[in-house]
Amino acid sequence: MPRTVSAMGNRIWSAGLLVLALAGCSAPDPASPAAARKEASASPSPSAGPLADDYVGVLNDHYVADLSSSGAPKGAAFDPNAASIRGPHYAVALAESVAVAELPSIVTTRITSEHGSRATLRPNPGHELLLARFTKAPLSPMSDSKGSTQEVVVGDQRRPLAGAIADGTLLAVSVPQGAPVSLQITDDGRAQSIDLRTGAAGRVDGLYPRYGAHADTMGSWITPAGSDMIPLGISLDFELTPWVEGSGWAPAGQAWLSYEVDAVLYGDGIDCDIDMGRTLSLSGAGFKASGAGTFTVPSYVASLTTNTPTHTGVVAAPANLRSVSIGWSLHAGCSKGGAAVKFSIRSNAGGSANLKAED
Repeated sequence: MPRTVSAMGNRIWSAGLLVLALAGCSAPDPASPAAARKEASASPSPSAGPLADDYVGVLNDHYVADLSSSGAPKGAAFDPNAASIRGPHYAVALAESVAVAELPSIVTTRITSEHGSRATLRPNPGHELLLARFTKAPLSPMSDSKGSTQEVVVGDQRRPLAGAIADGTLLAVSVPQGAPVSLQITDDGRAQSIDLRTGAAGRVDGLYPRYGAHADTMGSWITPAGSDMIPLGISLDFELTPWVEGSGWAPAGQAWLSYEVDAVLYGDGIDCDIDMGRTLSLSGAGFKASGAGTFTVPSYVASLTTNTPTHTGVVAAPANLRSVSIGWSLHAGCSKGGAAVKFSIRSNAGGSANLKAED
């Protein structure tokens, strides 16, 4: 009988030490009922068995500033400007990665507490755990809406992620030793990737960098019947990208040229409806397009709350377009107080814009 009590006491004491080591709490009295209850409810030891070969863990609560602070060996650090991808609905950047034989204790504690039990965080023989930490991407998504498919690709195997990659995400992946592994994100049917070992980014052409341009001092001088000559001044902003909201991805070899027209009409109560299809023309190397729709421009009234009217459009253009010629030949109907006003055009002036890298 004394031997049985002693054996039970040893078992209870061992369980108490395990709880102390894993949870950081003080060891209970080996003979207390509380210790016995802890022994009965203790989670399996971390050495119970290895992680699954297709294990992927995603932690998204910014709990490690860098991998070495979590106890991992020093790995490879990456420039977020190079090791990053962005699409219509996402933007991610890889900060660092390292391959380890088992997860650092701080990561183990975080993952096992999430799952409600202590689990083995060591891969099978012939495998290693690749840890990848992500940081804030230098570029923003192109749309405020959500919608991308994120997965880890190991060789020819695809593993969906349970959560989206964000600033501060820690990704843990069980992979065969030395096997290629990448993060692949598919958005609106187009995939991009980051190699998690080297940081090399597989990007869609035209997203890096974006190209844009501004052109002003264009427009028309008109003379309404019975009035002095008045100016209609316009300016245009351009952006050339392979994807835009509502149009999706441009066809192969092309991009979308988005434009916004601002107009100011110093008309002394005169308003004009401009036929943009006949008024605005755009051209460049291997490219020619017209505006579209009607642009209503009211007479400008100066005030602190005045906003100049704008008109937007999107046209397909060559992906390598870098210069745009802007033609402007006013076709409009004007009115004052609801009554039509005849006018003559004194002059029209177009312009040009050189598209330059903006990112």
